[in-house]
Amino acid sequence: MNYKLIGGVLAVIVVIPAAGLLLPRCNGGYELALEALNECHFAVQTLGPDITQTPLGITCYADDTTAEGSDGVEWQFPVAGDNGSGTFQYRAEFTNGQWKLVRAFLNTGNTQVLAFPSCFTPTEIPASAKVALRHSYKLKAKVLQVTGKAGVTVAAACRISIDPHAAFGKNSPFNCQVQIHCGPTIMYGAGPTGFTSCGVKNGELILANDPWPTSQDNDPMMEIDLNSNQVILIDDQQGHQYRVVLSLTGAEATPKTSPQ
Repeated sequence: MNYKLIGGVLAVIVVIPAAGLLLPRCNGGYELALEALNECHFAVQTLGPDITQTPLGITCYADDTTAEGSDGVEWQFPVAGDNGSGTFQYRAEFTNGQWKLVRAFLNTGNTQVLAFPSCFTPTEIPASAKVALRHSYKLKAKVLQVTGKAGVTVAAACRISIDPHAAFGKNSPFNCQVQIHCGPTIMYGAGPTGFTSCGVKNGELILANDPWPTSQDNDPMMEIDLNSNQVILIDDQQGHQYRVVLSLTGAEATPKTSPQ
């Protein structure tokens, strides 16, 4: 076992032999994380089966102690399956005498997959569909499914606002701003957030999504699909991990043209 100072904090690195190579690894949730990755069907679809760590590019560091007094680790390293490769990142915390996985992601450069706490990957929006919205959308929805601590209940009424982002094409890559309310709870787009990508076809909105959860960009992972009339919200914050599915039930008002 080796101890190494990385980024000003102490990392614990273990070197293990694999297929004649020496792979450095961190203590804390390694097996749990790789198991979650291989159990996520989106990850397997992306990289192929038997996803394992590859020998180059490891980054490992120990995180600060949590507010509850738990030790935590963050770890990022390259992985590969039979059909491709990517970068895998996870966080684990030592609680009540055992390591517990908090979140795990796979990033291939083109695809972002959440492997834990829920297996999900957003629909890719092609560059040709990321154009300026012509008007705003006000949609109605209801909660169909709730898993975890989301602060909402099944059958709760929701309202969704999707507005053009005036800075798109100037100093922002995002063409829309989304806000989702379910009852009194703002599920997405609280405060000065909610800027994300919308897909447009024949001038009309067909899709909006945010491939990153709160740990990455201060908003939950989100997808609004107007073809399937479904909304998915997933978050990975410790103590507030959840997956919520909404069903779109209609529009609050006729879309209005955005001022030019």
